[in-house]
Amino acid sequence: MALFDGITMLSFLRVSIVPFILRNRYRKEMILIIFLKILALFILWGCFFSHPVSRGLDHSQLIKHFISLKSASEPK
Repeated sequence: MALFDGITMLSFLRVSIVPFILRNRYRKEMILIIFLKILALFILWGCFFSHPVSRGLDHSQLIKHFISLKSASEPK
């Protein structure tokens, strides 16, 4: 699999991207932190936001549910 004029993908990564990342300590730390934050966002999305609302609920039932919860929690 040639990428640019006979350079394979593996040698391209070894020549260009890997030295760029490993050039200094701070760059490695920043890339690691950004990677971990992106991973944490995907985990949070998977745990809390990826599941759709129940198939039996439509938009009006969902609104009525949240309005009833809000009115029940307000002091009388």
